Amino acid sequence: MSHKLATIVPEHIQLEKPELMKFMEAYYDFLQLPDQPGAFLKSLPAHRNLDTVGSEFLEMLQRELAVPIPENVAADKSKLYKNITDIYLSKGAEPSFKALFRLIFNDDIELFFPRVDILKPSDAKWDPANGRWKNDDGKLSVKKFIQDSRYYQSFSYVIKTGQTIDNWKDVVKKLLHPAGFAFFGEVTIFSEAVGAAGSIVKAKGVADFSTQDTGIPVFADPVVVDVSIPLVGGVALDIELTFILQPINQYAIGPTFLHVEKYKFLPDIGPISNYSNFTIADAVAGTKLNISFESVINIT
Repeated sequence: MSHKLATIVPEHIQLEKPELMKFMEAYYDFLQLPDQPGAFLKSLPAHRNLDTVGSEFLEMLQRELAVPIPENVAADKSKLYKNITDIYLSKGAEPSFKALFRLIFNDDIELFFPRVDILKPSDAKWDPANGRWKNDDGKLSVKKFIQDSRYYQSFSYVIKTGQTIDNWKDVVKKLLHPAGFAFFGEVTIFSEAVGAAGSIVKAKGVADFSTQDTGIPVFADPVVVDVSIPLVGGVALDIELTFILQPINQYAIGPTFLHVEKYKFLPDIGPISNYSNFTIADAVAGTKLNISFESVINIT
């Protein structure tokens, strides 16, 4: 440092104040020691690089780059702050929500918009060839609801995640939530269960949904499977699952949705026309099923 001082300090001070020069040289040498300001200034580009920055500077970068995000997140903060720009650029769009939860909680979320389940009059599709409605979209049912200006409205969305709502609601509100929208959280517990059903499908009733050349269709008896689903903390959820089986030899059931408050599965078995080719002869012959399914428990 002495050669730099010689170019800065006037010559007459160097000649008249040698002790001052020694003090200044020692002081500047001290500043270059590790953990001193001079050393930090020399390595400033490295401290601004999120790949090489030290942990002592991450908190300062968080205050600059990601104020709404809690400091105690378990995510890789260097990776989080590197990708925060992409979240800001897509703020309010579906990719920004998925990226945020993936970076902070390593959790793949599902966004659901209740407006898709709002009843719209005359919205069902007509099948002129068979003279029937293709679906129940235009009818008030368990799948279609009247607008309530809260959950079922055009400006609401639901975040389905495995994280407790209190962990992320403030982050979403400050960072991504679009003004004028209402958002709801749904905690999803993912678990797998396997059951076996050796039940013989029997004729239970006759329905006149077929033409003469397809035989007489029948309704199948429900198959009941007892399963124990392990949950967090070693707690097991013992439930009895009832399925209405499709009239085919092998049928993969899933994914299905179990709403804890209702205690019932709602598999989408399709329109009743699926049964038109399933005859009493098929039922008498007997059909054996192996059932594997993944359950998704939603707690609203």
